[in-house]
Amino acid sequence: MERPGQHFLLSPKVRDLTITELSRIQERTAYRWFRQARWPETDGEAYCSHCGNLRCYEMTRSRFKCSAKECGTVFTVTSGTAFAWRKLPFKKMLFAIWFVANSVKGKAALQLSRELGVQYKTAWVLLMKLRETVASRREEMVLDGEVDIDGKYAGGHVRPKNKAEDRVDRRLKENRSPDRLCILAIRQRGMSGRTFTRVIREEDGDAAWAAVRDHVSRNAKVFADEHGSYNDVVGLNRMGRVNHSQGSKDRALGAARTKRFPDDELSRGREGIRPGSLPTSPMGGASWGSGVGEEMGERAPEVVEDARLF
Repeated sequence: MERPGQHFLLSPKVRDLTITELSRIQERTAYRWFRQARWPETDGEAYCSHCGNLRCYEMTRSRFKCSAKECGTVFTVTSGTAFAWRKLPFKKMLFAIWFVANSVKGKAALQLSRELGVQYKTAWVLLMKLRETVASRREEMVLDGEVDIDGKYAGGHVRPKNKAEDRVDRRLKENRSPDRLCILAIRQRGMSGRTFTRVIREEDGDAAWAAVRDHVSRNAKVFADEHGSYNDVVGLNRMGRVNHSQGSKDRALGAARTKRFPDDELSRGREGIRPGSLPTSPMGGASWGSGVGEEMGERAPEVVEDARLF
């Protein structure tokens, strides 16, 4: 039974499909699951994604052909998806999805290659396809209701000099490392609340305003602390400010949870697969709200608990 405020990984829903149950399924069952995920409107019955025709002929090698004379498109269950031109069995792809979705600290391609019995390059490409699928959904994400926004600085540690007379004040901007970045997190409250994250250079008003404009509903109420970068958000949405020392307990708790999200995820990721750097590329883990860690230059994936693969 779920409790209010319970983390998803502690809820019963995360245990509805265990690795033991997944290992027992056959290839045709995995193929049927992919069909149901691709065509949920028709309960797995294929239809042409090019013209929308519901009558399609089933051909050899799990292919389909549109019956419309003016179309005649030949396609498969993975055509036009991240798994197009796949060579792996459907069961192995399901295993990969399961491992990525249940890995709190991210998934390394080397580890996945051992678990699936495939080459490192195959596992790396498969992980990148999963991350690309999750990343494609974030541009359409719109949060509603009560929303908390906050930032977290990470990376760019400046090692102090050995001699006290050579040390500088590392709090000053001119003495900071250029690798120091900010993770802006916007989190929707509630059991099914989602989180949008974005890597920015500084916690400034332009970045916060643009994130709220694009990914928060105009009917939502935004809660933030008294940092000056959130002042301009007042012109977009109803605003609630939290004074961490004097604010009300429930509002401060919501802001604290939002701030703790990037803290926890980044700490787990950076200390998990390999302690090190904060990714800044478009496919970097922090960009999609995941733990941040690297192995041999690869990026940490996002948590894909609710990812749509098609």
